[in-house]
Amino acid sequence: MVSDCTKVRRWLIVMPTPRPDASVDRPETRYATTSDGVTLAYQRFGEGVVDLVYAPYFIFNLDALWDFPPIADWLRALGRFSRVLIYDPRGVGLSDRDVEPGELGTRARDMLAVLDAEGIRTAVIFGSLSHGAVGALLAATHPDRVRALIWWHACARERWAEDYPWGQSQEEIEERLRAFEKGWGSSGLGAHMAGTQGPTGQVDAAFQGWMAKMQRGSVTPSRAAGLLRAWTETDVRDLLPSISAPTLVLARPMTADEGIFVASLIPRAQFAVLPGPDHMPWFGDMHALLEVVWAFLGVEPATPTPDRFVTTVLFTDIVDSTRQSALVGDSRWSAICAEHHRLVRGLLARHGGNEMDTAGDGFYATFDSPGNAVRCARDAIDAVRVLDIEVRAGVHTGEVAVTDGKCQGIAVTIGSRIAGLAAASQVLVSRTVKDLTAGSGLTFESVGEHDLKGVPDRWLIYRLATG
Repeated sequence: MVSDCTKVRRWLIVMPTPRPDASVDRPETRYATTSDGVTLAYQRFGEGVVDLVYAPYFIFNLDALWDFPPIADWLRALGRFSRVLIYDPRGVGLSDRDVEPGELGTRARDMLAVLDAEGIRTAVIFGSLSHGAVGALLAATHPDRVRALIWWHACARERWAEDYPWGQSQEEIEERLRAFEKGWGSSGLGAHMAGTQGPTGQVDAAFQGWMAKMQRGSVTPSRAAGLLRAWTETDVRDLLPSISAPTLVLARPMTADEGIFVASLIPRAQFAVLPGPDHMPWFGDMHALLEVVWAFLGVEPATPTPDRFVTTVLFTDIVDSTRQSALVGDSRWSAICAEHHRLVRGLLARHGGNEMDTAGDGFYATFDSPGNAVRCARDAIDAVRVLDIEVRAGVHTGEVAVTDGKCQGIAVTIGSRIAGLAAASQVLVSRTVKDLTAGSGLTFESVGEHDLKGVPDRWLIYRLATG
């Protein structure tokens, strides 16, 4: 079944005959360097007509992928109609492993770094499970870089909620975390994880052995548990309505309901359920899956609308500035404000912020990473203390429109209103920011629901924890 969630679409497709030179053995591993100096390992192969980033999961190893023949066959099949790019995320596999993997925004920027290393301007992002969420964030924040999004077994969050019944309970999550920490890389956990992929994994001894070896070659037990915990605290549902790229959500029957729900949140997304009992695409009828992918990519993609995209807004201002100005006098206050501006602008440059406006004693800036916006706000609070002043900050992630070079819209209003709730030396964030920074090392404490002037509904607000 293939649908756009409102009507059924069908295609008559003839798959191209593979060229003899389109197959690959084991491609050369190359390296890209991110803006913060992290080295990422990647491979590129295939002779197709479209650039495609394939991101199978958040825990893998490039070399290990080619060690299991069905996976190698699947990768070769992708390479027959696309120029495939695969990579190990930071902290994983052949990439730098002595660094923290970071939150979703960091991982999305790393995907851009690999694309940039190969000079790829736009690409199809084909992600599985949580790595599809990385592709979704990139499609929302950088619509000009994502030609199309394909999401296999889409999940917008891992944790159960009343409005997301497909997630796991807290008890189930804690059991998985304990299993990762105690048995990661062992034959027992390898067999168990292989078995969860469907009937083939339950009986295929070679796959079970490969799974254990892959675990050992990807991350340590503590890192595996940390990555899983970060994903269980992430929720990308708020981003999905802002995706403008053509999107195809794929599932097999066991996750079809969740896939339909996720697809319903993405404008004009198409959904396809493929036959078979196995979770992984390299088991079962691979050709049927590839037919749907080929048909989807054969449809001319809609032109992205880069004037509307998701970004993170940061508002800061000096607390009690009127009284401070009266105390020190106009000349001294002018000097304090000039130094405040210099310090904050330096931090914006360090954390990748874009200054949108400066209104006397405050800044409005945008970031493509929620985590960087929060860190910038935190560092600004610390930096200006030498001036005997305090600032407060508010951070929100949402969709904006660009008018005369400036980001505008309800998300900007929300960020401003959240900043207005903050006390001196305090960073307040929306629930969306908290959900998107899981795994960043940032921790937040709830300050309850609040009304935001001019904004519908009540909003859950969180305070950045200090210390």
